Amino acid sequence: MNQKICQLVAERIIKSLDAGIVPWKRPWKTFNDVAVSHTTLKPYSLINQFLCGGIAGEYVTFKQATKLGGHVKKGATGNPIIFWQQCYYEDETGKRISEEEAKNRRAVIKIRSIPVMKFYYVFNINDCEGIKPKIDDTMPCGAESNLDAEKVVEEYFKREGLPLNRDERSNRACYSPRNDAVTVPKFEQFMSTADYYSALFHEMVHSTGSEKRLARFRLSDPMTIFNPESYSLEELVAEIGSTALMNRLGLESPEQFQNSAAYIAHWRNQIAEDNELIIKAASRAEKAVDYILHGRQTEAAENENQECLAD
Repeated sequence: MNQKICQLVAERIIKSLDAGIVPWKRPWKTFNDVAVSHTTLKPYSLINQFLCGGIAGEYVTFKQATKLGGHVKKGATGNPIIFWQQCYYEDETGKRISEEEAKNRRAVIKIRSIPVMKFYYVFNINDCEGIKPKIDDTMPCGAESNLDAEKVVEEYFKREGLPLNRDERSNRACYSPRNDAVTVPKFEQFMSTADYYSALFHEMVHSTGSEKRLARFRLSDPMTIFNPESYSLEELVAEIGSTALMNRLGLESPEQFQNSAAYIAHWRNQIAEDNELIIKAASRAEKAVDYILHGRQTEAAENENQECLAD
């Protein structure tokens, strides 16, 4: 691999930033992963999420289903939803009064309301007929598996004994240093093949920063991961490395490259203030890409690791 590729990628990104770019867009579609009210689309409380069995979707009451022109399917089981209601009121003498009287007297007399817990049953609209969901949960299905990219992915994860979670729908892509595992959304959630592998390679580059690999950060010292300066540098490393891999495998698209530049634009001010930041990030990205492709470190890379831990 051309040893200057990450530097060239970094230069192209800087030019793109200087030319002005569109805002970053999430390259995958998120989906509704909690129980919500079909009427308001507001998520239920945590306890009501549990009462819905942790099953995401839009929920209606029997009465709401009928009012919407639909009906609950025969044999469907509802889930109890609890809520607090101000069922009755007392004045300052302890005498119970009506809500209407309480409203009329509130301006001159202190009213104490008594909250009472109640419940009602709701049904997932998948258990109803004649009701259309308000949330579009269809997936783009724009990504396809690429043979060359999959070879790199499979060899890297197998060699490193690194778990890859990508068989279930997810709302985020991430690398967990503590669990040493990578998670990305499913193929079907991505707009394009380039978007999918760009996101996956980004997290793979992050994973090379583990102590057991290139040691850019240490679990024993969280500040090496989460302080603002280190975090911005690490994100630059991951995005430059990802873009370099996309370029190497011939998967780069103009839209994906533009989005990578847009992602990096978040740190544009820091890059402008520290002209060595992008150079340092490109150098570390080069070593990360080399490690992903070949699983080895040169002597120079090992020296760089010591510098990383000393930052």
